[in-house]
Amino acid sequence: MITICILSAAVSLGTATFVAQEPPTAAGATQGKKLDDLAREVVGDATEAEAKVRRVVDWAHEKLKWTYTDYQSRTVEQILERGGGNCDELARVVIAVLKRVGVQTRRVHEINIQPESLDRQASAEAKIKEKGPSMSVFGKCHNDHVWLEFADGNSDDWRPADPTLRLVGVREWIRARVGFGERPTSAIIPSRDMIVPVAIFAITPRGLESRTEHYLVQEAPSVLGVDTARCPGWERWTNLVRAFDPKAKSAMEGKENLHDAGKMVDELAEAYGALRACAPPPELAPTK
Repeated sequence: MITICILSAAVSLGTATFVAQEPPTAAGATQGKKLDDLAREVVGDATEAEAKVRRVVDWAHEKLKWTYTDYQSRTVEQILERGGGNCDELARVVIAVLKRVGVQTRRVHEINIQPESLDRQASAEAKIKEKGPSMSVFGKCHNDHVWLEFADGNSDDWRPADPTLRLVGVREWIRARVGFGERPTSAIIPSRDMIVPVAIFAITPRGLESRTEHYLVQEAPSVLGVDTARCPGWERWTNLVRAFDPKAKSAMEGKENLHDAGKMVDELAEAYGALRACAPPPELAPTK
């Protein structure tokens, strides 16, 4: 069983916001030109989609400062002028830069298990009263996080990229976010509190598209070396993840208070902790 009752950050890491698109203006055209120049400078001679993403993610992680959420709406240009932002803002900057070099992207909103924090619970409850159930994506033992997926130019696959944690690609993402060994996470303190994602949704024009099954059920076992047929806790983990998914989606859409599913969050934390016994030692885990 994983121990989750320790002090943690008291606010959301980066609740996803939807910024309305303003009509083009002369100033907007000038700002677009600046983004074009920035994109060319950062990407350089990279030609493949993943290489472009790697360069932009590395640049964003090094040059933009991560900050706590302040619930303000900003344009990409304002985020750049500010020199940083929360995880959602960093993802939007990366998406804007990649768009200029022909890489198709989409934002991803997740909910992850966190160490217990009564302060974070109180903060979330206040936000729920103010703005509604969509603010329940963070609470006593869970928090939200935003990153992006990019389209692989050589296939129909969508792959993960996280500028906050400096992660690109499925294997790198799963090892850092789901793995049981040492995790190459960001130096920011809250990143060490992201025990494991339990609900993952791509934000698309058609609405939220679940990516939970893809990452946590289909991809994770092979990357981590877990033999699902011989892992007694695997069935419970997958059943809980699948049952939690619609609740998480409803909360993101502002239709359901996720705090009502607190018992399930605790069960997910326990189920993930039980999987540790099924994973090989890090030195024996698959490397390719």
